Amino acid sequence: MLKLSDQEKQEIIRYLESGRECPEKYRFLLFENKREVELVWNGKTNEVCNKGKKTKPATVAVELTDFSVFYSQDSIAQAEEALSKKKSGSKIVVEKGQIVKLVKDKKGVIQREQLTQNWTDWIDYWAVDFNFESKREIIRVKDPESGETREEWTGDFIFENEWQSFRTKKVRSLELKSVAHEVTPGRRKIAVKVVDIFGNDTMTIVEVTV
Repeated sequence: MLKLSDQEKQEIIRYLESGRECPEKYRFLLFENKREVELVWNGKTNEVCNKGKKTKPATVAVELTDFSVFYSQDSIAQAEEALSKKKSGSKIVVEKGQIVKLVKDKKGVIQREQLTQNWTDWIDYWAVDFNFESKREIIRVKDPESGETREEWTGDFIFENEWQSFRTKKVRSLELKSVAHEVTPGRRKIAVKVVDIFGNDTMTIVEVTV
């Protein structure tokens, strides 16, 4: 229990309500344990106090667990109708998120082969920006009246590729988990960009606490 008189309590309340600092004498009356006394000096800020502290770094990794598309290019029925007018041939169709190869042999028989067996078959390339929103997208706009050019923020951010995995002609496999990336602890937004085998890109932004 703090041993303060009613007069002292009322005086402290008045100082707090007016936004003024309490007299020095109350520092030791309010904090009985000397280890709780705060060191104060002119120009003291959180930035100054934390400048010498070393923040222990954290690491974060991103794992790609699923990917799907839902668009269509042509239809199987239309492709079969087109092939029926030819002696032989083949055609690739994307229907409801699946890639199907149609082949007509010399006997006139049309066979279907589904080329996408796994969700990873769709992915040609994927990348991670571990600190999305760290770099604003700035454009230059020319004022039609004055002719002066000014910089404006579009409201969007630039995706910075900090890790990626992609297929090559020789290596067709993909890494589905990124390396552990060292980051500053706290809240951040991580962006994951996936480019499918037709060159279409999709980006997802996830907010995490590390």
